[in-house]
Formats: sequence, structure tokens, C-alpha cells
Amino acid sequence: MTKAIGMVELNSIAKGIETADIMFKSGDVEILISKPICPGKFMILITGDVGAVKSSVEKGIENAKIISLTV
Repeated sequence: MTKAIGMVELNSIAKGIETADIMFKSGDVEILISKPICPGKFMILITGDVGAVKSSVEKGIENAKIISLTV
């Protein structure tokens, strides 16, 4: 199995917490970092199998309504 990492950065801490929850529940992934990185910014970094990470990041993007994708 190939491991991957995925990251989503948001402009809202509240939306970041909600998005991290959705990402974690949407696939077999492990959250590496889920925290505010500066006032008003939130970062989520996950790891797992390539397919699970891609699916999880896509769900996070869908929830956050952002357009960047990092897998």
C-alpha cells in the first residue's frame, strides 16, 4: 500500500474544525495536524492510503467550498 499525505487550509477556524471532522470520518485516514496556524487560519494535514486521502481531501474541499487540492 502506498501512503500519501493531504492538506487543506481554511480561512475560518470554526469551518476548519467542522471540515477536519468530516475528513476524518470520510475515510480510513489519520489526522497529523489539525490546528489554527495564525489568527483566522486553520490547517488540516492527514495521512493514509492514496485513495482514502484523496477522497477525504475532496470531501473536505466540498465541505469548505474551496478550490485548492493537495494530495
